[in-house]
Amino acid sequence: MSSCLNLQNTASGAASSPQPTPPNQTPPIHPSVERYERLLAGVAASTNVLLTSQNYRKSIDQALSILGEATGVDRVYIFETHPHPIHKAPAMSQRWEWAAPGVAPEINNPDLQNLLYSDCFPRWYEKLSINQPVFGPVSEFPTEEREILEPQGILSILVVPIRIQNHFWGFVGFDQCQTVHAWTPVEVSTLWAIAGSFGGTVARHRAEVALQELNHSLEARVETRTQELTVANAELSAAMKKLRKTQSQLIHTEKMSSLGQLVAGIAHEINNPANFIFGNLKHAQRYAEDLLDMVDLYQTEYPEETPRIAEALDDLEFEFIRDDFVSLMASAREGVTRIRLIVESLRNFSRLDESECKQVDIHQGINSALNFLQHRLRSTVDGTGVNVITKFDSHLPPVECYSASLNQVFMNILTNAVDALEEKTREQRSQRPNELKIETLLGADGRVVVRIKDNGNGMKAGIRDKIFDPFFTSKPVGKGTGLGLSIAHQIVVREHHGEIKCQSAEDIGSTFEIWLPVRQVRGLINSDIA
Repeated sequence: MSSCLNLQNTASGAASSPQPTPPNQTPPIHPSVERYERLLAGVAASTNVLLTSQNYRKSIDQALSILGEATGVDRVYIFETHPHPIHKAPAMSQRWEWAAPGVAPEINNPDLQNLLYSDCFPRWYEKLSINQPVFGPVSEFPTEEREILEPQGILSILVVPIRIQNHFWGFVGFDQCQTVHAWTPVEVSTLWAIAGSFGGTVARHRAEVALQELNHSLEARVETRTQELTVANAELSAAMKKLRKTQSQLIHTEKMSSLGQLVAGIAHEINNPANFIFGNLKHAQRYAEDLLDMVDLYQTEYPEETPRIAEALDDLEFEFIRDDFVSLMASAREGVTRIRLIVESLRNFSRLDESECKQVDIHQGINSALNFLQHRLRSTVDGTGVNVITKFDSHLPPVECYSASLNQVFMNILTNAVDALEEKTREQRSQRPNELKIETLLGADGRVVVRIKDNGNGMKAGIRDKIFDPFFTSKPVGKGTGLGLSIAHQIVVREHHGEIKCQSAEDIGSTFEIWLPVRQVRGLINSDIA
């Protein structure tokens, strides 16, 4: 955050007295910017490992290693908070650790197991339990804390709380043993995001273990009573299927939650420098145009050039610069505008601040999903681009809904439509160029209708009847999970009391219709979610 403030101060100064960069010299990148970019890359890479790895302990070990190298610290570790086995008071125990080469690890130190907060870190527990970080040079910490930290060679430290289901579970710590590092608010807030990912991974593992234990228990009961209770066996089989569905949806929800938090955080941080660049481009263009006008005035008032000026103009290629400058500035403004559009799409899509049911413009969610799919919609040499046709009803009323969930529905259906278009052969694309139509309207019964139509190869009747079943997919192994349309169906039907329909014909394409009530009936929302 401090680096962003420096940029803003520089921007305001530039507006009053510009300081031009010397010719042929690239402005240096501030070290704090390089460190922050490396930190963001580390947080993104470690989050990706936590979300995609199937090995619980290995994923956390890898994430700590990535964070350690990205932050340049000497140790990164995770402590779990739990009741002391004897005193029952809050205690901490080290569970994971990464140490830089040449730094002695502390993972096997018995003094770091079942350590009572009240004996040495009462201040830590007080701050961490109310979701506040602890950081700074160890030399400025209380005496009882220094007596524990200094023998480990720790000069400065950052400790960020890990919360699971809004409860204090433990913390992730970063040690500096070689130098004293002053942690900036931007670094603290960025590393705070990864604490949420660690919490999501631990919570997911807990849920998986609990479900596995429940599965084992149910399987044992089924095995011993199969011959006696045929009817009960059928009921338990259905329960197992439901548990499998619940387990997969729980994992998916945890991943989406962690990813949404990271996306929202990065979008916020990108927005500041993007706005700074966008604002300064306008001033830079005006300054340059003023200078070119001054050159024109000089050429008008002094048409006779001296030999030195003529030679300098030839070397400078002044006429080329004059012509190219306009397109150069336009390209720069277009690029920054694109960044701002992507940031706005990220914010609209995640909507972490709108967990309640609110009235929203569903067109924003559809446009956000289309922005994310732009890289797959653009025209290409082989003709795989998609012509998107939108027909939005400008008089459509706001829809009362859970916007983040509904955005996920739009993304799942649009992604499936693009997948279907990409499956067409070159000959099919030449006969029926890829086309995606999106229409919104108010139905005759007062419900809002979103119609998404593609001209792909369509589906056979046997496949069309199963597309909303959990785990059913017609895609190759490794490309589809069979959960996208199932989750979309649950969000529309159970969360929003709406309706989702599909019509499809081979060699013609598929059409999905989403019917949503404009207002939700109070007391019914989520009442029937299984």
